[in-house]
Amino acid sequence: TADTYLRGLATDTNEGASSLLSVRKIGTHRLLVRFDGIGEVIGEGTLLSATLRLSVVLNGNDWGLSGRPLDLHRLLVPWSEGNGWTADNPNPTRGTGRGATWNCPDDADIANFTPDCTVPWQWESPASASVTITNDTEGSVSWDVTADVAAFLQGTPNFGWLLEKGDEAQTGLIRFASREHGGTPPPTLVITYAPPANRPPEPSAAPIVTQEDTEGTTQVFANDPDPGQTHLFAVTLPPAHGTVTIDSGGNVIYAPSLDFNGSDLFEVTVTDDATPPLSGVVAIPVTIEPVNDAPRARAPGHLVTQEDTPLSFTIEVEDPDVGQSHLFTLQMPPLDGEVSVDSAGNVTYTPNPGFFGVDGFGIEVRDDDPSPLSEVVTTSVTVVERNDPPQPQAAPIVTQEDTPATSQLFANDPNSEQAHTYTISSPPLHGTASIDPSGLVTYDPASDFTGSDEIGVRVTDDGTPPLWEA
Repeated sequence: TADTYLRGLATDTNEGASSLLSVRKIGTHRLLVRFDGIGEVIGEGTLLSATLRLSVVLNGNDWGLSGRPLDLHRLLVPWSEGNGWTADNPNPTRGTGRGATWNCPDDADIANFTPDCTVPWQWESPASASVTITNDTEGSVSWDVTADVAAFLQGTPNFGWLLEKGDEAQTGLIRFASREHGGTPPPTLVITYAPPANRPPEPSAAPIVTQEDTEGTTQVFANDPDPGQTHLFAVTLPPAHGTVTIDSGGNVIYAPSLDFNGSDLFEVTVTDDATPPLSGVVAIPVTIEPVNDAPRARAPGHLVTQEDTPLSFTIEVEDPDVGQSHLFTLQMPPLDGEVSVDSAGNVTYTPNPGFFGVDGFGIEVRDDDPSPLSEVVTTSVTVVERNDPPQPQAAPIVTQEDTPATSQLFANDPNSEQAHTYTISSPPLHGTASIDPSGLVTYDPASDFTGSDEIGVRVTDDGTPPLWEA
C-alpha cells in the first residue's frame, strides 16, 4: 500500500508518511491511496466486487445538516510516496523530502519533487464512487471500486485513487488512518472473487519406445489447471498388440505381445475429483523395435521302426522373423545308427544292421541373422526287433538194422529269445520217427531194412506272426 495526502496544490507541500490521511477545505487537502499487486490477488478467479475501506480517526463534524459527498477518482498518472515523516520528527519542515512525487511520462527522475512535465497530476472525472460524509460518520467508510479494479485487471494502469470533497469550497474535515497508523486498521482493499469453474485435466505423456518382448514405461501427467485436485487414471482404449497397466500415480507399464514389433497406440483418461468431475484423454503412441528371435523347430519326439528299416521325417520351422533362411546341423549323433539331414530339414535315420532297442539324436536349426540364434530338437527312436524264421540244423542219423537212433535238432533262430515247437512234417519211408518238445528226433527203421531214409521236421517260432522253417 502507498498512501499520502496533498496539502494544497504544490507537490512539495504534502504529508507523504503521516499516520493520518486528511481531507479538508482549508489548504485543500486531498488523499492519495494505491494498492499494488491486485492482479496477483485475483489470480485466475472471477471478480465479484471490490471495496476501498478507510478507518475514521477524526471527524471534524462540519459536514452540514445532511452531509456532503466525498468523491473517489481513479488517478491517471504515476506517483511515488515520500518518506519525510518519522516518529521522531512528526512535523518536518515543508519541502524537505516528504510527501508524493508525481512521475509524469516525461519525468525521468522519480525522486525530485518538481515535475518535469506540464501537467503534474491528473485524475479521471467523473468520480468512480462517492460516499456522503455526515457529522455522525465514524468507524470506517467504504467506496465501491469494482469497475476500477476490473479495469486494472484488463490492463488499465493501476495508479490508485485520489479522494476529495465533492465541493471543496464547502467545509468538511475528516481524517483516516494511514498504513503507518498504529492501532487502527490501515487503508484496505476488500476484493471478493469466485474461483474459476472446474476445468478438465489436459493430460500428457511421453511416447513409449521399447524392444520386442520387452516392457516399456511412461508417466501420465494430469496437467490440471485447477490446483489441489486428485485424479483417477484409467486405460480407456487398450492397445491392439499388447497390454497396459497404470497405477494411481499415472505410472504406465506397456507389455507388447509375444514377438510383435511395429507401432501400437492406447489412450488413458484422467478424471479429476471435482463436482461434477471432468476428464481429459491422452493418446500414447508405442514403437516396438524388432529383435532377432530364435527359430521354433518341431520334430517328432519319438518314432518307432523295425530292425534294419530306415525312417524319415521333415523338421518344421516357425520363425517370427519372416524371410530368414535356416541351417540344419546334426548336433547329437545317434549311438546305434546314422542320420542324414538336408538343407530343407529332411531327416533320415538308419539303424545299424541287426540293432534293436532305443536310440536318439538331436538336430540344431540356426537362422541367418548377423547374430544368429538356434534351437535343438531331439528325437528318440525305438528299433523293434524283426522276427526272422528259424534255421534248423541236425546231425544225420547212422544206425544198424533193426536198431532205433536219435539226433538233436537245433532251431538256430536269429531271435534267440523265442521259444519253438517241433513237428514231423515228412515222415520216413522206411521206418517211423518222433520228436519231443526239446527237438530230440527218434528214428526206428522198419524190420530188416537197410539203406537210406529221410525225415522232414518243421520248427516254428512264437513271433508275431510266427515263422517256421523245415
